Amino acid sequence: MKDFKSQALVSDLWMDVKQKDLEENLKNVQVSFDWKKNMVNVMSQAKDYKNRPLFEWQMFTDSGDIKAIRRTGKTETTVESKVDPATLDSEKSQEKIDEVEASYSQAGGVPKVDPAEMQRDMAFKILFFFISFIAATFSLLYAYFKI
Repeated sequence: MKDFKSQALVSDLWMDVKQKDLEENLKNVQVSFDWKKNMVNVMSQAKDYKNRPLFEWQMFTDSGDIKAIRRTGKTETTVESKVDPATLDSEKSQEKIDEVEASYSQAGGVPKVDPAEMQRDMAFKILFFFISFIAATFSLLYAYFKI
């Protein structure tokens, strides 16, 4: 929560997000921060028949309690979870991100898959299927006419 109190920290958190992306993706949700209760609340703009948000997500940063509520028709599903409040600090989160990135780089990084290679692999599988199908069909025909 303390990261949102400083304009510099907020701009650091959102530096890679383009204004167009923000407008398109955030126009259907409402995000509110309650500084007194140290609570983050995210609600969908779509409402159910009782005028309640279809999706609601709440996080209490002091206790680490998270509640996700999904409403469909007349049913309401609530999922509660808990996170360690110490991990909600941006400095500690950045340390964890750096740690994960270091483990990826030690393991050779995330494997890059060439789209042409994927397409070639799929074409090989399809071709193999049809050749096998033709061979099996001719084998069955041969066996049928030999009997």
